[in-house]
Amino acid sequence: MQGIIALLVAILFCYNTAGACSYAAGDKGKTCKDYHFGYSNQDDWKNKCPDCGHNLQSPINILSSLAANTDESVAPLKMCGWCDVRSGTLKNNGHTLKFTPSQYGSDAYLSSRNHNSFKFLQFHFHWGPKNTKVGSEHTVDGGAYNGEMHFVFSGTDECGSQKYTVVGVFLKTDRSAKNVPVKWQKLNCQVAYNSEEQVQDVKLYDYLPENKDYYLYAGSLTTPPCTEAVQWIVMKNPIVVPEIFFDTLRSLKKEDGKPLTRNHRGTQPLNGRDLYSCYKGC
Repeated sequence: MQGIIALLVAILFCYNTAGACSYAAGDKGKTCKDYHFGYSNQDDWKNKCPDCGHNLQSPINILSSLAANTDESVAPLKMCGWCDVRSGTLKNNGHTLKFTPSQYGSDAYLSSRNHNSFKFLQFHFHWGPKNTKVGSEHTVDGGAYNGEMHFVFSGTDECGSQKYTVVGVFLKTDRSAKNVPVKWQKLNCQVAYNSEEQVQDVKLYDYLPENKDYYLYAGSLTTPPCTEAVQWIVMKNPIVVPEIFFDTLRSLKKEDGKPLTRNHRGTQPLNGRDLYSCYKGC
């Protein structure tokens, strides 16, 4: 077990990350921070942001048969502050709807086995067109969900480098629901492009499945710059979302004024990475 733990720590936290991304020759002086990416030209991402073409990219198709079963000694999911009520802003940045907590009030953390604490930065959503099941970024054994919610945390590893932990939660639509649960009413805002809306009384824990079993692997951010510095925690079980909330997401406007009907990246090769399956709600 100690050997597995050592290997996991090495893979998840101390792998090398690439330097600053840059455009191809002819666009000198521009970095991938200047790149206005879209989801219809994903093959072009790596030309503008080289990290997007590297070997530890996310999302992936999670093959459950390849996931090594582990217990809580390898990667316990320790949450702090997830049940606190917090205010913040919902922003439509043209790529997603993103919640950022207010600087006032308590912080939320996710702690790893080696006692590193990762501070909550934001959560956002990925989804697909109406009347399709394809909307999540990760898939499991080739199967997709209607959407996916990402909780993004930032911290440093044993090597002193900035890393991220992202908790992915699958979203499953409920077309029969007549009443919208309060937790979704709080986020069901029509936000204009590049605008923000204030929201209150958001509790992160409300957006997690009751069963906390999850998959664990080393990967990247799923949008440019596609930085390969992410410990991914993908919940095995989905949460149910009313269809009206998905309708709100799909009606958000992009920079060009068109509706953002889909914003999920295609799955990337596993490339021999280790994949872990954590039970017992670690």
